[in-house]
Amino acid sequence: MKCLLVIDSLGSGGAQRQITLLAEEFRRRGIDVDVFVYHPEGDFFRDRILACGARIIEMKKIRRFSMDVVFRLRRLFRESSYDGIIAFLVTPSLYAELARAPRTDPRLIVSYRASFPIQPPLRLRLLNQFHCFADAIVTNSATSSETMGNVTPFLRDRLRVIYNGVDLSQYEAGPVRPVEESLSILCVGTIYGVKNGLNLARALVMHRDRNPKLRVRLSWAGKSPVDRDGMAYHRQLIDYVERESLDWEWLGERSDVPQLLSDCHCLVHPSLHEGLPNAVCEALAAGRPVLVSNVCDHPRLVKEGVTGFLFVPTDPESIQSALARFCKLSDTERSGMGEAARLYAESELSCARMGDSFLDILQDNN
Repeated sequence: MKCLLVIDSLGSGGAQRQITLLAEEFRRRGIDVDVFVYHPEGDFFRDRILACGARIIEMKKIRRFSMDVVFRLRRLFRESSYDGIIAFLVTPSLYAELARAPRTDPRLIVSYRASFPIQPPLRLRLLNQFHCFADAIVTNSATSSETMGNVTPFLRDRLRVIYNGVDLSQYEAGPVRPVEESLSILCVGTIYGVKNGLNLARALVMHRDRNPKLRVRLSWAGKSPVDRDGMAYHRQLIDYVERESLDWEWLGERSDVPQLLSDCHCLVHPSLHEGLPNAVCEALAAGRPVLVSNVCDHPRLVKEGVTGFLFVPTDPESIQSALARFCKLSDTERSGMGEAARLYAESELSCARMGDSFLDILQDNN
């Protein structure tokens, strides 16, 4: 079997991580894999792609929307005898759909990797129409699948849900270390407003005022935003953290997230809206309890009181309450929660499960 994976770049994003894991999983099964990119300057995952034995095919797109990408893909489809094509993200999926049309082979899966908005902008509504050229549309959350089906009902029979995969071998799910004089919590994600850092900071101030004997130390790993709105929010968050003298460390973008998870007591993920966050999946794989906003697929990922606690993200009081409940657990209870988290990841979030799901669609002749 021979597959082509299509994405914009091999930079450090969540979709790029997932397509890399899929390439590695397919290669473990003896499948020939080519990975096509049109922004070759992104190379965060390049070495991993090459190390697994996949081939990288690249071209440099010279304008915002380029038919050159469509023509290059069309030639690849015609000359390389692929059994299946999988495209991740909106624009790469559009290129793949246009390149294959009007043909019906090879089989094409397009994968929407972000949360699908309840009220999508006109551009996204229009792009969605091109999914009629795909055999299946994969989302990584049930919430996104349901929303996309409501927006474009004629696509419902092509929608599938495949959860993100996690390389479980990278995460050593050791016991959660005892809480002594301080509690160490971790956040992972780009520092945008949707990640809700300000309400988390407000909750930490409440918790400190109510529990002065227990020090809570937060570490945030993730890129700083580069757009104007994102930078303004980041500045506001930094100012608040400094004004309140919170024990808060900015780690920047990191490649050692497995170690950071191993060192913390829990992950806190306060996002206002999500698809399926890699950070939460990776924390579960690392055997770490997760305190997470009660939105989208989070209640499916994190079972209340078993693998973590849920809270209302717009309410700092609710966030503080979840943190307080976690603090009141015994060391044994926290470790038991971590063990349950790892078991869930092994059952639902393995790369093998993700690979099986994509192959089932590629090999479906109905």
